[in-house]
Amino acid sequence: MRFLLSLLFDVIVAVSLTLGVLWCDERLLNIGYFAGWFFGVVNLTGLASANGRATIAREYKPRTLLWRGYDVLKDTAFIVFAIWSGWYVMGAVYALQAAIKAQMYAELERKLTAQAVPE
Repeated sequence: MRFLLSLLFDVIVAVSLTLGVLWCDERLLNIGYFAGWFFGVVNLTGLASANGRATIAREYKPRTLLWRGYDVLKDTAFIVFAIWSGWYVMGAVYALQAAIKAQMYAELERKLTAQAVPE
């Protein structure tokens, strides 16, 4: 339930990109283009700043393996679509933020696991 808004955004972007390609409608493609830049730059800025990383680390809640897998597949699919569409710079920005996000979440999960299991 806590990821419902994220899933809603993902569905809206996926449907608009799919219909934009099928119907050759630039207006629908622009929704995905804007979402890619917006989420890519906002996430990259937050993950690159020390204050943003500290806030994410403080407020991080464990995620299920299913959700982490979905997140990786979604990021990979969007990067592949961006490169296929010729949006190379946006694909690079989104790939960079996806890699930093995955690395940071893996570190946080490792720390939470180490705290939960005393040696």
